[in-house]
Amino acid sequence: MTEDPHLPQLDRAVVAAVFELWREGRRPFSLRLEGRSMLPLAVPGDRVEIRPTGAEALRVGDLVALQLGERLVVHRLLRFRPGPDGARLLCQKGDNSPAWSWVDTALAIGRVAVITGSRGTLDLQRFPWAWINPLAGRLGRAGLGSHRLARLLTVPLVRLGLRLSK
Repeated sequence: MTEDPHLPQLDRAVVAAVFELWREGRRPFSLRLEGRSMLPLAVPGDRVEIRPTGAEALRVGDLVALQLGERLVVHRLLRFRPGPDGARLLCQKGDNSPAWSWVDTALAIGRVAVITGSRGTLDLQRFPWAWINPLAGRLGRAGLGSHRLARLLTVPLVRLGLRLSK
């Protein structure tokens, strides 16, 4: 999520309320991306359409919007596991990021359905993304111990999807 220097900055309570409204509203919303963690699929300045959904509807390979502190982060979902006290956790990682982490599924706001940018519009619910994203999630999981291995497995697959989307 991009901060606009021309807009007033919001305090934590307001940010938390906005996230809760997005989560509960169940209406798609669009935001502009910053950062390079999802290269080459999503580049800074691209817009993502996020469709709020419950964690039970998320699948391995989905690009998910997560509330991490006061930020909204878009990363790939790599796997699920049970957490303490029966909570369900998800492993998330940017395709271009060495860092991955387990987070509570309650932090998931929704799934990225569409990416729009200089390369056009990518509908992640349709061919070729409907089969590339689940595969990218599984390959990314194989590389959790090594960022280089994850990139070696995932990035060529994403580049193939970008070529097929033209």
